[in-house]
Amino acid sequence: MARVKNQVLFEDEESYTDAGGVVHYNGVGYRQGATEAYPGYLGAEYGTVRKSPRSRRPPHQGRGSRLQAPYRDCFAQCAERWNALPDSCEDYPVCNPSSSKQSILDAKSNAGVSCSAYDLYMRCCLSNCGVIEVSGPGGVAYSGGVIPEGESCFPCDSDFSSFSVASPSPIIGASESVQLSIDPPLPPDTDFSIVLASGGGSLSPSFIYTAPAENTDCSLSPTFDLYICEILISSFSLAVSTAPAGTPAYQLRGNCIVLRASGYCRCVCGWSSIDEYRYRLFDCDGNFIAYSSLEDSYDMGPCEADAYPYPTPCDCNGILLIQDARTLDAIHRGCCPPVF
Repeated sequence: MARVKNQVLFEDEESYTDAGGVVHYNGVGYRQGATEAYPGYLGAEYGTVRKSPRSRRPPHQGRGSRLQAPYRDCFAQCAERWNALPDSCEDYPVCNPSSSKQSILDAKSNAGVSCSAYDLYMRCCLSNCGVIEVSGPGGVAYSGGVIPEGESCFPCDSDFSSFSVASPSPIIGASESVQLSIDPPLPPDTDFSIVLASGGGSLSPSFIYTAPAENTDCSLSPTFDLYICEILISSFSLAVSTAPAGTPAYQLRGNCIVLRASGYCRCVCGWSSIDEYRYRLFDCDGNFIAYSSLEDSYDMGPCEADAYPYPTPCDCNGILLIQDARTLDAIHRGCCPPVF
């Protein structure tokens, strides 16, 4: 039989506690004392419902018969892989992740199965066993087994979904350049690429993007795709604004307040002498121009005279946060703020 090193053990041989805090009894100790000690609703999935023939000793040496040899080869390879597994995973995701003894023990605890972490790993690993047979004139001359290199049972983290392309600014001007990066920084030696998926301009091998000289009708603002481990992870858009500075682009809503008239209340956005309740006008580059006189509101129904003393904030539900203030000419000239 294969020798096992550094096996993850339970709290004792009689019980263990899973990740949910549930204590499971009659685990390893019961299994050693009974030949059919694997009842449980998860047995079919994890291969733990079976008879353990401990009443007889299998041979410990050699490769066995032609039919036994492939599975003994695979068992030995899986045991070697178990011995080579790290105790725990890295603190960051990796491409082509392997497993670890801790991740297997966590999977076992979460499922609450009555077997050791080693048995659970071996069950998974052996399911990948491939049989190799070499035939000659007299029939099968060799029979063996192999575990693929890509086998990864209960792998460590390979989730890169939190990573994205980043730029010092969400908007740049005509013919300007910007250095793109990854946020947060990727772990060392991680394979990645940034691709200009659509729009105009150019992207250098060192991920320096240069914007086009014109962005007519905002049709050339670029979108970049981030690939990590040759898998598309996320997309990032950059605004290219080529319109003259100071061109009005959009109005940003402030907070809303309750106003009463003729026994009815309205939630109003934009009407006030207090700046925090007024709309603010910005240009194509996102620079503040001035407070505007724009107003928007909705009915709240009948209300008492003293129900909402001025200024009482209200929910701006249904009132747009951003109002487009661009003319058709401004859009044609490349007024393309990142909010649109």
